[in-house]
Amino acid sequence: MRKTAYLLILLAALVANCGGGKSISPAECTPVVESMIENFKKLNPDKAEEIDKQKLMIVPALQKECESGKFDLTCLKNAKDPIAIQSCKK
Repeated sequence: MRKTAYLLILLAALVANCGGGKSISPAECTPVVESMIENFKKLNPDKAEEIDKQKLMIVPALQKECESGKFDLTCLKNAKDPIAIQSCKK
């Protein structure tokens, strides 16, 4: 539960820093976000069920970050944890 709570707090902080950059379409971001969720689950297999339950809160935040245009999409797609997401900033 702590890792998921940490993930949600970090994602909220990322969303708060949105703005700038060229916007990316939702259609382009959907597979990126799905890949990120799967990577998070692979990294924390014991928390996979919990991550699935939290998807309603996690996915919109990740989608918004992706659409902000401030991140490299290939990097985001391969991100395995919230810290890796920060390293994807352009």
